[in-house]
Order: sequence, then C-alpha cells, then structure tokens
Amino acid sequence: MNEKVCKYCGSVFEVTGRNKSASIFANHVRWCLKNPKRKQSVRCLRESYERSKDGIGAKISQGLQGHKHSTSTKAKIGKKSRGRKHTESTKRKLSEIGRQSAHRRLKKSVRTYVRLDGSEILLDSSWEEVLARRLDDLRVNWIRPEPIIWVDGCGKQHHYFPDFYLVDVGLYLDCKNPYAFQVQKEKIDILNETYDNIVWIRDEIGCQEFTVEWAVAQLEEHGISNPSVGGSSPLSPV
Repeated sequence: MNEKVCKYCGSVFEVTGRNKSASIFANHVRWCLKNPKRKQSVRCLRESYERSKDGIGAKISQGLQGHKHSTSTKAKIGKKSRGRKHTESTKRKLSEIGRQSAHRRLKKSVRTYVRLDGSEILLDSSWEEVLARRLDDLRVNWIRPEPIIWVDGCGKQHHYFPDFYLVDVGLYLDCKNPYAFQVQKEKIDILNETYDNIVWIRDEIGCQEFTVEWAVAQLEEHGISNPSVGGSSPLSPV
C-alpha cells in the first residue's frame, strides 16, 4: 500500500495496485474542484448527457410510457419485497439513480399556483409563489425548467432543479434562504462556475420586488458583462 497525493488540492489517498482505490484517486484528480481542466471535463460530460437524452435512453423511456403492472403482479411484488432490506450495493445504485433522475423531487410544502392563462403548476415554497406572481405581474415569460447537471469534487454527476427559467431572457432564477445558501455553498459555487446565467434570490423582498434589470445587474456585479441573454438553452453551461 502506498500514498498518493492530489497535485491540485493536496488530499492524500491510500492506493493498492490497480484496484478500486486507484480508480477513486484517479477520479478525484480529474474532478478535483481545483483542477484547472475540470470545466472542460464538465462540458464533455454535459454533451454526453445531452446525446443520451436523444438516444437509446429516450427510446427506452418512450417504450415504457403507459406501461402498468396488473393488480396480481403488484401483489406478488409487494409480497416478495415485504421485510426485505436492500444491500449496500443496491443502496448505492438507488442513490445513483436518484441523483441522475430528471424528475423534480417535490417537497412537503408543495403548493398549486394558477397562472394568468388559467393553467396550474406546482411550486415548492411560499417564496416561489411570491416570485411566480411577480413574474406574471411583469408579464415575464417563464417556465419550470428541465434539470441542469453539475459534477461534485468526486466526479459524481447530479441534477439540479432551478426554480424558474426566463425564456426570453435566458436566465435561471432560484430562491434560496441564507441558511440553505450557506449549507449548499459548495454546490452553488460549482453551479456558478459551470453556468453563467443563474441568479440567486436570497430573501422574500427580493422575490416581491424582482425585475429583469436587477437580475442582469447581479450577474454584471460578478464580472459577467454579457450574460446568456436571448434564447440561451436551459442546458447551456459556460
């Protein structure tokens, strides 16, 4: 057994030959948050992700749409599963599936919001409801966007669900209270590094008084003089 040190962050790993520990070290180096080539790797992963959405993964998803188990099959599955515990390997696989799921995980505070055209949409918090009403009052064209991908320091790919996407302006908006912002700081830093068109709103007054001009100014304050405006894809990173 010998020790290997990440040349970017100095983290030490115990490695034995060409086994899993060696792979973990190599993976860490590639996705280390201080690796200057990390952004390029993220871009390649994102391109692969977009191709998979239009390829075999999409075909499988389409083939399964509308498929339902019969009542007897559901009963058999339930009987087999009752009292059974997942192995650690299965737990890891389920965790991986959850991270890569393209479905928004709704919170307990979910609420129904009625848009100006009479359509209904689910929101996760009172702040989101306040901001949605403000955007509608301003006649801003917004949607609940598809997830965007981000990669942590260990190379694990995750989906992140911004609260809103301003279609005509090309900006993401996300409401996040100061505590959540601090707890999720590493993830937020990675998202800001990967995407140049995310604006974070950190108090309810910001939701009540939101303007597109304010959002663009926030990006300019962070050195983004020409944010992705005017039809930028909801999946386009820097």
